[in-house]
Amino acid sequence: MKDQILYYKKAAKIFNNIKNELINNILLKNNITIKDIVEFIENKIKLDTNYDYKNPLLGGIAFPSCIGINNIIAHYTPTLKSNNYIIKKNDLIKIDFGVHINGFIIDSAFTFSKSHKFDELINIGKKTNNYALKLCKPDKNIYELGKDIEEYVESKEITINNKTYNLSTIKNLSGHDITRFNIHGGKTIPSYPNEKFINNKILENDIISIEPFITTNERIALKGNYYTIFQLNNNNTNFNKINKNEKKLLFDIKNNFNNLAFSYKYIKNDFNLSNKNIFDNLILKKFIKKDSNFYVKNSYVTHFESNAIITKNGNIRLT
Repeated sequence: MKDQILYYKKAAKIFNNIKNELINNILLKNNITIKDIVEFIENKIKLDTNYDYKNPLLGGIAFPSCIGINNIIAHYTPTLKSNNYIIKKNDLIKIDFGVHINGFIIDSAFTFSKSHKFDELINIGKKTNNYALKLCKPDKNIYELGKDIEEYVESKEITINNKTYNLSTIKNLSGHDITRFNIHGGKTIPSYPNEKFINNKILENDIISIEPFITTNERIALKGNYYTIFQLNNNNTNFNKINKNEKKLLFDIKNNFNNLAFSYKYIKNDFNLSNKNIFDNLILKKFIKKDSNFYVKNSYVTHFESNAIITKNGNIRLT
């Protein structure tokens, strides 16, 4: 566990440095685009982790960097078709990216706006995350944790453009634990009291990701039609269904990403893939899973996500 903690702390330091550079410099620039932000994040992760194309699992990008503008709230990353949307003053931006060292993953997010009209909402998002993390310790009941988070959020109200909003949490997006090479380790940590998890607990040595989405109106995020994030489906072993080229690509993906999520941009660039049909066939034959974006129609939403290592005395906050 000692070596693991060192890996997590190293990845966390890289995440925190990049986050600070984004907030204090990159996001303040004029005419900055979504593509610019993602390229900065991912190039900096590769530089700071000493990414090695010959040994890609030693460290690098843990999953495609996600940018949610306004009603897009999660799981959107730009495609090969350049996204040159220019960030505007009144945009509410959710930025979610990850770093791994030797498969030990940091998965965190924050919300940003150049406009002061969102200051109250953003501050409550930060405070909720901090409050939730302080509650995380060995044997903390996950149902009770969700209840604590929801009660904290629903005790708040904010005003935006002279309109007052009561706040709540998005119910179908949850925190989780993290295991090596698995961003979602199998344990779900909702931000509301979900009776499915009434007997579940946070345990010593868990690596957790706390991520309440704070919303002004809608409590359920909708699934969009953008599929930009992919992951291997290790449950499908019916290899006689795929041809030689598909097997090779599957082998390359496994060697490069293990169970880490990836985008098609990575596949095309890293493997010089000229025929997208090979990739599409692996999705069609269910060897690759695809993940859509999430959005809301009529809400302001913040996303803050932080990681901690649960210890016998509480937790070690990483991000």
